[in-house]
Amino acid sequence: EELALKLGTTKDNINKWIQRDKVPEKWTLKIRHLERQDNSNTTEMITINLYEDIQASAGYGNLNSDIVPTKMQFDKNFLVQFFNITRFDNLDIIRVIGDSMLPLINDGEYIIVERTHSAKSGDTVIANIQGDLYVKRLKRVPYEDKIILESYNKEYPPINIDTPEKLDDLKIIGIVKSKIKLY
Repeated sequence: EELALKLGTTKDNINKWIQRDKVPEKWTLKIRHLERQDNSNTTEMITINLYEDIQASAGYGNLNSDIVPTKMQFDKNFLVQFFNITRFDNLDIIRVIGDSMLPLINDGEYIIVERTHSAKSGDTVIANIQGDLYVKRLKRVPYEDKIILESYNKEYPPINIDTPEKLDDLKIIGIVKSKIKLY
């Protein structure tokens, strides 16, 4: 009854949609509009750290624990709808410098990173190797103690992490969850 009142239709119409297991497109749009209105009334804000002085790319940037981030507030629904973010803890924004990840990530764009030390093969990660930060696609080699960090831009050779020393030097900082496209 409440839905029928909000939509401006009858309870019988809604029951017909349920029986047919199909809502007419006109009403689907109205329902989505109502959902957006309801969600906007219950806004939950998420804090994301913006690190303006940390940059990641092929051989650029370093991680400095003394850097204090700028705290930015985002509407949770905005993050879900436009950036496909579903986990909201441990999020950072950093800038990418260089063209090693073209066409996926352009020089100067910002990325949203979920801080985590675990990543699976195929994830785009922020990797720290002896203080240098890299944005790369992680590839684990099955049945070997070997990791390959790949660029999307084929002009850049992969970074092979294939010795115990190199594996010890590799620190996964986080997984790239989305980017903020600049115009």
